[in-house]
Amino acid sequence: MEEQNGISQAQKEISFQDYLIILKRRRWIILSSFLIMFISAGIFSFSTQPIYESFTTLMIEEDGGMKKEIFEISSYLKQETMIKNQVEILKSRTLTESVLQVLLSSPYKRVWEDKVLKRKQDKVGTNDMVSILQKSTKVAPLKETDIIQVKVIAPDPDLASFLANTIAQEYY
Repeated sequence: MEEQNGISQAQKEISFQDYLIILKRRRWIILSSFLIMFISAGIFSFSTQPIYESFTTLMIEEDGGMKKEIFEISSYLKQETMIKNQVEILKSRTLTESVLQVLLSSPYKRVWEDKVLKRKQDKVGTNDMVSILQKSTKVAPLKETDIIQVKVIAPDPDLASFLANTIAQEYY
């Protein structure tokens, strides 16, 4: 009963040399697939615009310190509400407009226009610029702390850093 289903025991055993023969027969398919993937990855890597992220952290302190926390039962809830309020202030249109005014009067104005606004086809107004700046900014409190983190994404590392620092300065 050496033979089952028409296949002998000798045919079932496949050696390492058999694999090499298969690879040698299909080498052009394997090589061309590798080259296509390698060239595609290279084109994609060199054609995409790099995105840089910069962040700053802000610590929110309430007047009163420990005295207030010890004697007030609801101080934790008040602190949480205060942090949420500060996050909304940092996301506000008023603060963003103030940051935009600083940006437009800074040396980074040219970088902003060339790398951010140039991608837009139509003429960009103040409302559009504020919207672009708000979309590139993420504000979030760090869990169980009095710290808020502000992240800015931009196509230039210096512009991203400048915007994150300007948001903090204008907030202050």
